Amino acid sequence: NPAAPKLYAEGLAQLRLYDAQSALRSLEQAVDADPKLPLGHSALALAWSALGYDERAQQSAKRAYELSAGLAREDRMWVEGRYHDAMNEHEEAIKTYQSLYSFFPDNLEYGLQLASAQTAAGQGQDALGTIDSLRRLPAPVKDDPRIDAAEAAAAASLSDFKRQQAAAARAVAKGRQQGARLLVASALLTEGNAWQELGDPPKAIAAREEARGIYASAGDRGGESRALRAAGISLRSQGNLAAATQMYERGLAVARDIGD
Repeated sequence: NPAAPKLYAEGLAQLRLYDAQSALRSLEQAVDADPKLPLGHSALALAWSALGYDERAQQSAKRAYELSAGLAREDRMWVEGRYHDAMNEHEEAIKTYQSLYSFFPDNLEYGLQLASAQTAAGQGQDALGTIDSLRRLPAPVKDDPRIDAAEAAAAASLSDFKRQQAAAARAVAKGRQQGARLLVASALLTEGNAWQELGDPPKAIAAREEARGIYASAGDRGGESRALRAAGISLRSQGNLAAATQMYERGLAVARDIGD
């Protein structure tokens, strides 16, 4: 179906802006147009995961994997890596993404997925090494705010909160310049977490509240749930247990509703 590739490409572009809600719509239409489109199902898994729907992400990743036999080796490995990601098989995901990134060291997407898998596996230092290699790519690729976001996540896993805050702030600034509001929301949430760990609850609350507002207005319920939980942490640290409990309960209700 000639409509499927166009919808798939739109979905990928939206995912790169952290707009998982719009990506979900585009990718669902893509796989409706062509139910045997493995890359569409694989990207759909990423959108479901970003929105907090873990079970649906696993279903889409599994369907992509089942349909991937006829793909070229590069695309088949990409689908395989995402499948392992969705199933929380971090070591297998790392092996697959490492192979892809070694074959195609100028591919930003492969490097970002490798860094993400390394961070998820508790290999934050390795993730920072991968991120350093991405910063050696030519402009404008090396200035992609997702690299800063990946650095912030890796630094957080290593409890390097100053580096986390600085990298997240860069992602926020670049995201604002690009008008990528959901990327900004994600980076604000990461920056708020860093401020919390650095002992500055007011800055943490401000960042988390701005992130929550962006997620809520965009209909990103997974992001909203994470922001509510983070706001509860800040309020609890200030001794406001009643307000913290309210935030936790609201966040928990959303998480349960989406199956996160």
